[in-house]
Amino acid sequence: RLAKPERYEPVRTRALLRLLAEAEARRRGIEASPAALRSALSRLRESHGLYTRAALESWVARSGLDARGLHRLVEAQTLAEAALADASGLDRHLLDELRLDGSYERFAERARRKREMLADADGCAGGQAGADPVENRLWFFERRLGRPMPDDVAAFARALGFASLADFDSSIRRERLYLNADEDREGRAEPLP
Repeated sequence: RLAKPERYEPVRTRALLRLLAEAEARRRGIEASPAALRSALSRLRESHGLYTRAALESWVARSGLDARGLHRLVEAQTLAEAALADASGLDRHLLDELRLDGSYERFAERARRKREMLADADGCAGGQAGADPVENRLWFFERRLGRPMPDDVAAFARALGFASLADFDSSIRRERLYLNADEDREGRAEPLP
């Protein structure tokens, strides 16, 4: 805390969220299935580049864990994810967070412009462009986020609050159409597949 005080508050907030989500999962009687535990461990390994057993064991030791501690960590993450997956009522709180951090107006204005622009695009042939989900996913991850596409795109989409992969794909497509239409006006459009 004292070495980098500015890092403490975000870590504390994430830890509190994990605590509350895990408690909510237990309250609801959610249990971590073996498949869910394997999936969570795979995501942990991927996010830290732990592709070999030796790399995982080294990370576990450096992290002050043992096999039991690793299992507890993965189980807690799995339970927290399960509780957060059904976070009904979260939208209002997300909007409140944006209001509190001062970014609500900017996002609301962007959403308004996007709705208007896409309503116009849906009325013309340009509204059908970019229909290939794989191409749009590659564009989103590589061009927009500057990172490779994850192995589990559906899990990534769920983590962002999308109900399904189809909803995620539709949002990416609409985002790409919006950005291209916006860039067209400024003469920097990127062609859609």
